[in-house]
Amino acid sequence: MPGQHGIVGYDALVPGAGVRNQLRDWGGPMDPATWQRRRTAFETTPSIVVAEPKHAASGFTQGVLRGAEYRGGRTVAERFAIAAEAARERSLVYLYVPELDRIGHDRGWGDGAWIDALEAVDGEVAGLVRGLPRDVGLLLTADHGMVDVPATAHLVVPAELLEHVAHVAGEPRALQPARGRRRRRRRARRALARMGWRRRLGRDARGGRRRRLAGGARPGGRAALRRRRRRRSWPVRALPRRGGSGARDGRPARLAHVRGAAGAAAPLRRVRLSLRRCRADP
Repeated sequence: MPGQHGIVGYDALVPGAGVRNQLRDWGGPMDPATWQRRRTAFETTPSIVVAEPKHAASGFTQGVLRGAEYRGGRTVAERFAIAAEAARERSLVYLYVPELDRIGHDRGWGDGAWIDALEAVDGEVAGLVRGLPRDVGLLLTADHGMVDVPATAHLVVPAELLEHVAHVAGEPRALQPARGRRRRRRRARRALARMGWRRRLGRDARGGRRRRLAGGARPGGRAALRRRRRRRSWPVRALPRRGGSGARDGRPARLAHVRGAAGAAAPLRRVRLSLRRCRADP
């Protein structure tokens, strides 16, 4: 959970290194072994990870999938075939299929290409279930939901609101404006209030200080907010069907152009996990 591993958002403010992307900018102060210190499930159980070959040695893989044997497959069909064989060898197999995510972010979840990919994955899942040993079960889930956000609905943070902000981390659905050095925090906090983030963004976003957002089941949680000064931020969350963006110089963030956004903040009582269980035969 985010409150345990501390990796919250695509970008993070790394002490001494500025804002770095947590998918690709590993190395140096972002050592996978220390940046994500939590012991993974793969380190406690004989396991195999099946994903694309290009991610086998990435820092993100070393941080969150360490402990497992990595097997790569270039196509969806190849990965499902590898997973079917792996299920006969180890007690835990993790199969990752990124195609739906990529197409959804690029074209939206209602696009014909996304529907074609969904049907292809659905067929592979059905075949995998039929071929599994009788004592092997399958859990099928998604890492997030998705809503289509047209370019006209993007919330671009005005440059004047970033005047006293040292860095902007996070992601379009949950920006993390950082207040800078400790001696500048009080002045920056007053500036944030004075310039009226809430007033300018209106009802399309909600923001708050980290203490307010740390108490409940929110992205980050108390444990994450305590880790290595990653907590110097003032989170601003876009509401559903909105994508926020911001950069230090006022230009839109790199991910602001995506059509499909990975959801937004919602009360825990309204959150439904996408999980299908295919039971093993008794």
